This record gives sequence, C-alpha cells and structure tokens, in this order.
Amino acid sequence: MRLHNFFLVLIATVVLTMVSGALPVHLGMILLLTALVGWGMMTAATTMNVTRGDVFANTGFDISLYPVAVTADKAKDVGVDIRGSESVAFVGIAGAIVAAGLVKLVPQECDTLGGVYTDVAAADLDGAFTDFATNTMQKVGYKGTKDFVALRADYTSGTSVVVGGFVARGNVNIREVA
Repeated sequence: MRLHNFFLVLIATVVLTMVSGALPVHLGMILLLTALVGWGMMTAATTMNVTRGDVFANTGFDISLYPVAVTADKAKDVGVDIRGSESVAFVGIAGAIVAAGLVKLVPQECDTLGGVYTDVAAADLDGAFTDFATNTMQKVGYKGTKDFVALRADYTSGTSVVVGGFVARGNVNIREVA
C-alpha cells in the first residue's frame, strides 16, 4: 500500500510542478509517464490478485511518439512490434506549453516494421482519441490484425502543445531478448 501511495503522490507532485511552471514540461511528461506506468502496474497487481513480477513480465510498454511540442502534423517516431501480445492499447498524454491547442493522436498499423503505416479503421479500435485538453491522458484499445502499430499526431490549431504516446502490450507471450 505504501508503494501505491508513493506513485499517487509522485503523479500529483509532477502535475502540480508542471502546471506551476517550476518543471519543464518535456521533463514533467517523461516523469508523469513513468509514474503512471508504475502506478498502473501496482493497481493491476493488487486488483488482479497476481504478483507484481507476473504483471511486469507479462506487460510491455513501447514509446511510439516521443513527447514533443507539436506545431504541425507529426509522423510516428517508432513502430512497435505487437506480435505475441494478446491485448494492445494506445496511450497518449498531453500538456500545454504556451497556450491550449487542438491536437489528437491517430493510431496507425502496418504489416512490416519499415513499411508504410496507415490509419487504423474505427472498427479495429476500442474507443477513439479526441482533441487533447491541457495535462490529460487518453487511451484507445486496438483490435486489428496487423503486426506493427504506431501513433502519429494530428495538429489542428494552437500555439504549441506537448504530446507523446506509447503502446501498452498485455499478456505478452513472446519474451523480449535484451
């Protein structure tokens, strides 16, 4: 329980220091993503009644869109191999630098890592990303059949908004090799 409270306090502290301007937004986004992942694994471990080692061993997190100030459409940074994963979700997080803007993340898929990524059809998603508000997080499930996925940023307007995104893979059957 103490570790669970630690992650909640860390999340609150990072958000407050980002909002106050005492912490650079890009550093705050990285700390916030780390704290949210840790808290999510803690919550899953306690609610699913499994050991923390099982959750850690069976869950993968891969950055697809590094946190960056978006002032125009932004292509994916990295495609993610989801082969061997029984469940996949896209997670995005945003925080404003100068003023609010309209940016949303768009899930993409491909048959090969280096191929041409196309937007995922709505029928292959569980939910949809909407334009991000300042300091928010959104998640969307993936039900498609492609082996590689990614996120891109769709910029509509505003001064600049920091967005980043990662792919969460659950029940990973293929272990990664270091």
